[in-house]
Amino acid sequence: MMTTQPLASAWLARVEDLSADLPAGVRAELLADLREHLAAALPPDADRAQVAAALDRLGDPGDVVGAARADAGVPPPPPSRPAVPGLATAEALGLAALVLAGLVLLVVWPLGLLLWAVGVAVVASVGRWRGAEACGAALLPVPWALVVASFLVPVGTSVTTCTADSAGVEQCMTEGGGAQPVLLVGAVVLLVATVLATRWLARAPRGRPARR
Repeated sequence: MMTTQPLASAWLARVEDLSADLPAGVRAELLADLREHLAAALPPDADRAQVAAALDRLGDPGDVVGAARADAGVPPPPPSRPAVPGLATAEALGLAALVLAGLVLLVVWPLGLLLWAVGVAVVASVGRWRGAEACGAALLPVPWALVVASFLVPVGTSVTTCTADSAGVEQCMTEGGGAQPVLLVGAVVLLVATVLATRWLARAPRGRPARR
């Protein structure tokens, strides 16, 4: 069988891909008939030109599969929407702006608000998130700001006690202060949860096609 010839193998592979939605029996019969036809039409020592001519007589793989689909009464698959160049880059930039907004919101709040506005504008213009994903993206700076606050805002109160000895030398001792372990653990848990939420947003399936 000459279906092992690279040109014929590539043609058959294309037919296999396009016929994936056909019933299993119809698809198997179609591929078997095509392999049998090529084996009968091509001599064992067929060169590339002969294989190409035989494939030209069979026609384009899309047309072959379309005819088989029509014979089997299978409706054509819905047309796939072409990918929009730069869409993934725009989404990544919008998500990055929202993350950075939360990180700097408590430190340089005008810059944080600006990044927040830019991130929301980019996400809205891309128009691929909706529902929970859209709300999560717009509110993403909030948990990031809480993470920053957990590490920036001092927790606990320090108490300094000073006493003087018999010679009049004053000695001072500071107790307490610093972040309590429970709150530090909570901040770490919040940080992990926020990172996971950001990752979920980055990988979540988009709810609607991009605006054209």
